[in-house]
Amino acid sequence: MRTFLVDGFVAGTWRVDGPPIHLRPLRRLSRENRVAVTDEAMRLLEFVAPETYARSVRVEDTHRGR
Repeated sequence: MRTFLVDGFVAGTWRVDGPPIHLRPLRRLSRENRVAVTDEAMRLLEFVAPETYARSVRVEDTHRGR
């Protein structure tokens, strides 16, 4: 399973589905952490799909209304 960390702890999973990377947080991310994780995901996409020009990151909002 592909995971991402926030402050050294597993905070969610990610998958590449075409050009976008989908992030699925395990808990609500602060605005600051969400920006940092999204920025890192864009850099990861440059590495895993360098030929793709239309890069995007989608963060699934699994904690809305909680």
